[in-house]
Amino acid sequence: METEHELVLTELPFDQYQRYKVVQEIVRLIKDQQKAGALRVLDVGGVSNTREGQLFFPISHFLPEDEIMVLDVQDYSAPNYLRVDGDSPFPLANDSFDVVVSCDTLEHVPPGRRSAFLDELLRVARQYVVLAAPFDSEDTRLAEQIFYDFHLRRLGVAQPQLHEHRLYGLPNLQALCEDLEGRGLPYVAFPSGYLYNWLLMMVIKDYVLSLPDSTALHAAIDHLYNRCLLYTSPSPRD
Repeated sequence: METEHELVLTELPFDQYQRYKVVQEIVRLIKDQQKAGALRVLDVGGVSNTREGQLFFPISHFLPEDEIMVLDVQDYSAPNYLRVDGDSPFPLANDSFDVVVSCDTLEHVPPGRRSAFLDELLRVARQYVVLAAPFDSEDTRLAEQIFYDFHLRRLGVAQPQLHEHRLYGLPNLQALCEDLEGRGLPYVAFPSGYLYNWLLMMVIKDYVLSLPDSTALHAAIDHLYNRCLLYTSPSPRD
């Protein structure tokens, strides 16, 4: 089950908050346009950890009025959750969700599986797919390399998420857009996040995590950033 601890959304990790805040705004716009009530929303790769180490669904806290299902590879038991093998089709019917969301999951799918992963997102979506990921660029590679080296030198171990980015390679936005065009699907591509703030925040937060009794300080840094700096100008990471 999800944690009973009351979450303060702005105290979530800044990059996670930013991604789901964008999803929240997109879903709100869809509802306004369609004059719709609650929507059925699937979040693929949507299991996360609180700072206390408990698993939870961030999207449920950003879309509390909607019907949510989460799909992930983690071994977890909760209502409205499905565990799937990373190489298997989703055990869901075609067109079964109004909106399908996947935030920072595509880059953790092996390159040879990414097209099939997109197939599944599109198959189960009745109307919309919201796909967020760090896409490949020279600046993004350099920023990730800087933080990867910082983390490795400070702790002596590789940062696992960025290690997987290096192993699989970041997705190519142009190739994704061409894939969608080849399918005859309309799409909108827009930036989400701010690369240079991301790098600074990751270095700061990585250092703060090494301090004793730093949980409250860590949350306060995210809280300030999420309240004040979320919508800074372009040079996107995602």
